[in-house]
Amino acid sequence: MKHARFGPGWAIIGTAILVCFAAPPAGAQLAITEVMSSASTNNQLGALQGPDFWELTNFGSEPIDLTGFRWNDNSGGWAAADPNPFEGLVIGPGETILFVQDNVPEVSTPEAFRAWWGLPDTQKVVFYTGNGLSSAGDSVILWSPTAVGDEDYMDRVDFGAAAPGRTFTYDTATGSFGRISEPGLPGVRKAALSDDMGSPGEHAGPVALEIIAHPTNLVAVAGLSAELTVKAVGLPRPRYQWYRNGVPVAGATSSTLRFESTSPDDVGNYHAVLQNGLQSLTTRTATVSVIEQPVPPTLTLLPRTLEAYPGQTVRFQAALQANPPPFLQWFKDGTALPEATTPELILPSLTRDHAGNYTLLASNIAGVSSATVTLIVTNRPRLLITEVHPTGSAVQQDWWELTSFDSRPIFLQGYRFDDDSRSLAAAFVITQDVVIHPGQSIVFVESTASRPMTPEAFRAWWGDQVPGSTPIIVYQGPGLGLSSSGDAVYLWNAAATEDSDFLCGVTFGASPTEVRRTFVYDPDHPEPQYPFGGLLTTTAQLGVDGAILSTLGDVGSPGRVVDVPALHLDIAAGLGVLQWSAVPGRTYRIEETLQLRAFPLSWRVLAQFQATNTPAILHVPLSEDAAFFRIGVVLPYPEP
Repeated sequence: MKHARFGPGWAIIGTAILVCFAAPPAGAQLAITEVMSSASTNNQLGALQGPDFWELTNFGSEPIDLTGFRWNDNSGGWAAADPNPFEGLVIGPGETILFVQDNVPEVSTPEAFRAWWGLPDTQKVVFYTGNGLSSAGDSVILWSPTAVGDEDYMDRVDFGAAAPGRTFTYDTATGSFGRISEPGLPGVRKAALSDDMGSPGEHAGPVALEIIAHPTNLVAVAGLSAELTVKAVGLPRPRYQWYRNGVPVAGATSSTLRFESTSPDDVGNYHAVLQNGLQSLTTRTATVSVIEQPVPPTLTLLPRTLEAYPGQTVRFQAALQANPPPFLQWFKDGTALPEATTPELILPSLTRDHAGNYTLLASNIAGVSSATVTLIVTNRPRLLITEVHPTGSAVQQDWWELTSFDSRPIFLQGYRFDDDSRSLAAAFVITQDVVIHPGQSIVFVESTASRPMTPEAFRAWWGDQVPGSTPIIVYQGPGLGLSSSGDAVYLWNAAATEDSDFLCGVTFGASPTEVRRTFVYDPDHPEPQYPFGGLLTTTAQLGVDGAILSTLGDVGSPGRVVDVPALHLDIAAGLGVLQWSAVPGRTYRIEETLQLRAFPLSWRVLAQFQATNTPAILHVPLSEDAAFFRIGVVLPYPEP
């Protein structure tokens, strides 16, 4: 790796060295804050749909001359980027400018665009030619006049498949991009002349810069690649500069400092400085050391077993140390895979034929090592987020509930969840050995240093009416709190590699304030939670579907989606008469067993039917042997 000479921020005065940080580059306070890549076809524009557009915001306190700036989508790079929209254009402090594709004649003037969204006459709108944004996923990349290559961009946002008629914007807690505009979220509104939802011309302000993962000490093997990484959140998004022993590393201006082939020259103390034009932060120092003698391969390949479902893309990534660099070969069930000779194996668009044992073999002059992972390809898990409690409380914590509508136990270790930033990179990873059984609900509750939470504390909060069989999982981490003004929860399985590949997700609006009530899943009007997140609008009502009153006055139903009724048995004319308080329209299943001491219990279905009135009554024959009956509510799983 080549290192930098003393940069322009260094000056030698006598025998002392003065270290000066250069001012942030012009435009460092700029951020791309909104993108529309697929407008609604339900409109009054006289066109099939409105044009693509993106929004640029100046979070600084000074105007910025955009002359010489250029932009592009995810093809063509810096060399082919378009400078024309910025010629002679100035963006004022706190101002947003909307850049609109000129391919829709009905929306080809600033006045027509402002009429589409109901924007004031003061809103700047600039049209550009070409660079259509793909509804399947794309990027918007902005370069300043001093840029010299593709990676030297001022700002960049990447986004996945569009939700037609909804813009992409940023998460107000982390600054990460890709949040889909939803009704009730800050600034989001319906367009004046279409069903489009977004917030063009408005923004929620900057997001404080915060380092969430500092670089850690690194022991590298000579001749192999290695890297140091820092993770941060904030808006404008930070720019990076890495330092080795206090000296800037030339070209090291991304969140990851990569050593392509480590050598003793790379040994040293490293840190990074993050700036976004509004703030500057410095990471902790990480020490890099290098092993030079021959080392046999050491492989780590986790997890050892991975469960995925058809259509997913799976990545197996091995952590490897060896010197000299080893020969690598992947095998499936003992057969070498063609051209699979790197530490990473990607299996796109899974089918059931992909299931099997995948082994990576590494060998060099010092030895041989291998590691194996078992891939199971099975049906997509039927899981739903059935309750959310963004408390807005200074006393207790946020929590949410996951319920299985599947017929098999599902292992949740390695599953991940996030709030409305919908980011795998920022998601919390479930590390516990947790299994969710058919029909079971699990509660996930946040814990912080100021308000620590335990399963025992949660049960004390909600009382003894929480089912004793309900697992309570405690989590903690930055950016995972649920906003009482509106937020979301998304869940991914352990195999997911793309933000858009979530199993289930829900969004919700502002929480009730007079009485803190949870948002609950409506079992009588179910809606899918993928490929787009569902919307929780129903709030818990005391006594309905198992909702109870907590010791602090909250209303919710942790551990329950519906209230399972009590089953009563009478005997008349030699028949058993089962009756229960039913909700008309719901489906009930009655099961029988003759033995409660055997394990596992063997239950036989006696009847399953939709109740038409209450109480519901079922006549069952009685035998000479003792019989035991149980009742369950059968809820449909909403397929998209």
